[in-house]
Amino acid sequence: MLLFIISMLVSFSAGFHAADRFSSQEKFQVIREERGIQLAERWIEKPGSGDFREVRVIIRIDATAKAILSALRNEEKGKLWNANAKRFRTQEVSPDAWISYSEYPLPFPLANRYCYFMHSAETVNGKTTVQFETHESLLFTEGKKLEPLKGLSGKWVIEEKGRYAILSYHIISVPDSAMPRWIVDPIVRKNLWTNMELLRATAEQS
Repeated sequence: MLLFIISMLVSFSAGFHAADRFSSQEKFQVIREERGIQLAERWIEKPGSGDFREVRVIIRIDATAKAILSALRNEEKGKLWNANAKRFRTQEVSPDAWISYSEYPLPFPLANRYCYFMHSAETVNGKTTVQFETHESLLFTEGKKLEPLKGLSGKWVIEEKGRYAILSYHIISVPDSAMPRWIVDPIVRKNLWTNMELLRATAEQS
């Protein structure tokens, strides 16, 4: 349901250049913080491009970076924490890259939505960063009548801290001004929070 809400109510910008992503010095506003999870957001002014919202989730996980990375890229583990997806698949591209596929159910008469992500992981000085963006493919959708989600991008950052790790998730969006935030925001935040809790549980059980 989370990606259905986002796809219907939020427009993601493919024109926000990679060099500009996550570079704003604006401070985040904490929306919710409890049980080792912090959800925050900030608005970034881009002249001529409208205002972008960056959502950030930081979560403490009692697991290694290896276990967290496995939860992000392993198909069976991904099914456990991607609670909103009807189908979830992955395909390894290289030791440091993989494709993920998610299908999200929509009510009749709308066609289900799907999204491919290309993920690329890099570890520098003990910090692992996984960049992701939507990817065109028919790997798991050949012959299926589904609507694609496009123009999405973000990153995961994993930092080991001895017996635990800190995982942060970032994504930038351009909210649709036609949809009231007082309706959209609580639903998106609730679903994102639930997914993060499930991701932590999955990684800690690895």
